[in-house]
Parts: sequence; structure tokens; C-alpha cells
Amino acid sequence: MKYLLRSFVFILFMGFSSHSFAERPATLPGGLVFPSFSTAALVNTASLAFDWRTEIKALYSPPLNSTDAHSYLASSAYSNGRLGLNLGYTGSYQSGTAFNSAFGGAAFRLGRLAVGSAFRKLELASGDPLQVDVSGVFRVNRRIRLGASIYNLGEEQQVGLGVGFEKPLELTFQADILFPMNPKGNSLSDQYSANAVITSYYKRFAYSAGVRYNRQQDGFNNSNQLVANLGLNYRLTHYLNLSAQYQSNPQSLGIGIVWGWTPPADQYTKIFQEQI
Repeated sequence: MKYLLRSFVFILFMGFSSHSFAERPATLPGGLVFPSFSTAALVNTASLAFDWRTEIKALYSPPLNSTDAHSYLASSAYSNGRLGLNLGYTGSYQSGTAFNSAFGGAAFRLGRLAVGSAFRKLELASGDPLQVDVSGVFRVNRRIRLGASIYNLGEEQQVGLGVGFEKPLELTFQADILFPMNPKGNSLSDQYSANAVITSYYKRFAYSAGVRYNRQQDGFNNSNQLVANLGLNYRLTHYLNLSAQYQSNPQSLGIGIVWGWTPPADQYTKIFQEQI
């Protein structure tokens, strides 16, 4: 863990020294305010409407030990800078048992404010109802955004609040917190976390590094957990990227490919000019 934290500090320093480029790799997870574009509906759907791109992602996570499952993800997202759509599938397989789920969402932007709604179906074969989230992002100025999400409307709602800084086409940095809307005191649903993430885009490379502190109060013991997250994209061609994501606790490693399209840089900057 100490090595991972030292690596995070080094990457943080390198991120602030990066330079912009016209052809950008696919997005990486950047927290509640700047989530990965192709899976934004899982974090904050409203963020889709502040981008202008198309992404299709396929990711596989092999078992790192005998108790882990094979996991996989396929997702796609589109936005024209005002309207965004996202649809995806996640699954796992272990010892003859498969678990399948789906998610999706839509967002639209009016000036500096974008709002969105998302759904999650945690087990497609079950009769459980959809989980529904609502979210919003407000662009304070060219560099600062505020974000909020309410997860799982109707029961055991969680609230996420975040603030993010960006240097368009180059760098994002953000911090967020998550807490229950109606704390029950001693409950599995009383989950708290604090998160900080940086992403940086440089020529053919994009990378992210984050640290999250989790606390869950279950009535028996208070579980505190520190998690490090690392991500890397390498642009193979104008459209195709290699992607890898690592989480420390519990350990997981996802590898895959991302197909992405973005407009030329001079057209892309028009979005930022409109949003100021």
C-alpha cells in the first residue's frame, strides 16, 4: 500500500506537468464529477452532456486467486455536447454460476447545467425492481465543476457530492464524498467514503490515479478501508485504445479495448466556449 501511495504522489506531480494534444485517448475513471465516459451511468450520468465523443468499451477481469470470479464489461456511450446516452452490461462467472446485470442512462445540458437519470438492473434473471439514480453537474467556469448524485431512489438512498478542476484536453482533478441520505445508525446501508482522483492525457497516453477511503457501519464492527485505483490507456490508432485498470482492495485487474471517436480539437473547444 505504501508503494501504491508513493506511486500516486508521483503520478499526481507528473499529471500537472502534462501538455495537451489534438487526438485524445479514451477516457479513464475520474470520480463523481469526471467519470469514465463509457460507464458514466454508473456514477454520474449528467457528465455525459458536457462531452462530445463516442466510446465503445470491452473489459475483462481475470481471477487473481482461486476465490475470484471471471468478470467482464461491455458498454457504449454517445454525446454531442448537449445530449448524452449510455448503455452497458456487466457480468461474472464462477464455478458454473453466472451473474448478469445491465445499466443505462441519459443526460441533457442547458447552458452550464446538465442533469441526468440512470437505471441499474443488478440481476437480469431476478424479479427485483430497477434501481434508479438522478444526477447533476454545474459548470462554475471553464475550469471548475460541481457534481451531485442520488443513488437508488426509493430505498437506502446514497448521496454523492463532488468538486472537480479541469484543464481542458489535458487534466482533471476531483474530490468527492458519499454518505447515506437517511442514516440508520447500525445498518449495512450506512456507507461512507471519501475519494480523490487525478487523470492526465498526454499524446498517446492517458492515466489516472486515485485513493478512496471507505467506511461501513454494520452494527457489529466499523470496517475502514483504504483503496488505491490506477488506470492506463494507450492509443494504438486514431480510434482504437488499449485500456487497463487496477484496484488494490479487493485486488482486481481489468484489461480491454476501447473504440473512440472525438471531433478535431478546434471543433471540440467550441463546447468549452459555449459552457463558460
